[in-house]
Amino acid sequence: MLSLVEILTRTEAFLRERGIDGPRRESELLLSHVLGLERLQLY
Repeated sequence: MLSLVEILTRTEAFLRERGIDGPRRESELLLSHVLGLERLQLY
């Protein structure tokens, strides 16, 4: 099972490779939405 940090890191890399602006923030927003959490609750 992947840790939350690893999922964020992989998602960030995926978005960065595709030229998405602010890939870390976007990955945090996506993951927090999927999990039903506030962005800061990821940490």
